[in-house]
Amino acid sequence: MTNAYVYDAALICEDCAQTVQGADGPYGDGGGEADCPQHCDMCGTFLDNPLTWDGYAYVADAIADGHGNPDVLALWRARYLSECTARLVTTADDIDGVCHAWSHIRAPMRTSVAQHATQGSNPYER
Repeated sequence: MTNAYVYDAALICEDCAQTVQGADGPYGDGGGEADCPQHCDMCGTFLDNPLTWDGYAYVADAIADGHGNPDVLALWRARYLSECTARLVTTADDIDGVCHAWSHIRAPMRTSVAQHATQGSNPYER
């Protein structure tokens, strides 16, 4: 996990923190557990933070909907899918139900590059 810094009430990465004066930190685990994946507010670098249960739901919805930057969604899938599935399986009574619920996430994303180009420049927009 990456260290994060706080500058003007925004999370930023270590590289960006070195370009400004007055950044607080470092804070381990990408700034800590959050309800969504954290990215540097200056450059968009993924901070690789742990997620709350709401955060896993947010990621699952984003991947299932296919809205947002395809590269960022693929990054979120690679980082969070196996961890989320493992947490669900260890707490679920019905493993088949869990597998069915998450099967739509494992399917390939259908968002095309052309669709992404029409959605704006925010690298992690939902």
